[in-house]
Amino acid sequence: MILWTTKLDCSCRHSPQRFAPCGYYLPSDLTSTLRCFLTMFLNFNIWKNCMRYIRFGSAVRRSFIVKSPAETLNSGWNLGEQLPGMSEAALYVHWPYCERRCTYCNFNKYIARAVDQEAMRYVMTKETETLIQLSELKCVTSVFFGGGTPSLAEPQTIAAILDTIAKWAHIPYNAEITLEANPTSSTISRLTEFKNAGVNRLSIGLQNAVSHHNINYWQGGQYIGVGPGAHGRFSLRKDGKMQREARIQTLEPDIWMKEVLQFGHGTRKRVAQNKLDILEEALVLGLRMTNGISHQHWQKMSPTVGLQEVFSMCPEFKDLTEQGFLILDQRGLRCSWKGLALLDSILPTLLIQLQVSFTDSV
Repeated sequence: MILWTTKLDCSCRHSPQRFAPCGYYLPSDLTSTLRCFLTMFLNFNIWKNCMRYIRFGSAVRRSFIVKSPAETLNSGWNLGEQLPGMSEAALYVHWPYCERRCTYCNFNKYIARAVDQEAMRYVMTKETETLIQLSELKCVTSVFFGGGTPSLAEPQTIAAILDTIAKWAHIPYNAEITLEANPTSSTISRLTEFKNAGVNRLSIGLQNAVSHHNINYWQGGQYIGVGPGAHGRFSLRKDGKMQREARIQTLEPDIWMKEVLQFGHGTRKRVAQNKLDILEEALVLGLRMTNGISHQHWQKMSPTVGLQEVFSMCPEFKDLTEQGFLILDQRGLRCSWKGLALLDSILPTLLIQLQVSFTDSV
C-alpha cells in the first residue's frame, strides 16, 4: 500500500534559491489533493504571486519508498583540466507534443493527431544513451521531463528513459525526478503510473519552475538535453582533453527522430565554449538568484581571478554598488531587490568588465 503524504511547496518568484513554504498543505489522499489543487488553481492571487509544485512524499521520504530505477542502484581557466562537476550533470528530456496550443507558451511544441509512442520511446532512450556515453558522466543529479506536455507520454516511456540513465550513470537516491503535468489531462490512475515509473515530483501549470534542477542551470552546471529542440551544456573528450559544448537538438520531431536513428543523437548545433563563455553564462544566470554568486562557486570556475579582482577597480561597477543596485562583500556578488528589477540593463556593464579582466589575465 502506498501512502501519499503530499505537501505543497511554494516558492516566490523572487526567491529562486530555496523553497519558501507559504502555509498551504494538501491532504494525504491523491483525490483530495487534486481537488484542493484545482481550487487553488482558480485563485488567481495565489498563482500570481507564487510558484508551486506538488511533491510526492515527505521531505525525508518517511512515508513510502519510491521503487524507481533511480533507487535500485548501488549505490580553473584551463578546461583541459578536470573541472569540478565535470563528471556529473542534470538531464532534461523534452516531450514535444501537446493536445492544444496555449497562447502563453512559446516552447518547442507540436499538435499531432497521433503519436507513435513506441517509436518515441526507442529514439528517446537511444539519444539518452548516446549523450551520456559521449559526456562520460558518472552521475545524473536530477531529471526533468518538460515539453510540450510530457504527461501525454506513456508511463512506460518515462520508465524506459530512467532505466537507460540508470544503466549508464548513477542516480542519487534523493534525486529529483520531475514531470511537468497538465492537471486537466492527468487522471489519478495515470499519475500513479508515473510515480511507479520513477517520478517523485510534479511541476504543474507554470513556466520557469524553480527546482534543484533549474538551480543547476543558473549556477553554470552541466546539463544534457534530450529530445527535439532540447538545449545542453556538457563536456566531451576531444583530442585527449575535455571540451565543454553548447548543444541544441533538431527542432522538428520527425527530422530529429531520423537523425537519432542514423547517428544515435539529433544534435543540430554544437558550439565549443571557451573559458570566457562559461564565466559569462555563470555571471548572467547567477545574478538572477537572490543569493547571487558566492566567492567559492566563482573560484571553482576561475581559480586565479576572483570576483574582487574582476570588478572592484571598475568605476562603473563602483557606481552601481554606491547606488545600491549591486552588493560585493565577503559572501560574493549579488543584486539588491531594485538591482534584480534592472538586471538586464546592468549586465552589459558587468560583461564588458569581465571581458577586460579576462583579456588582461591572459
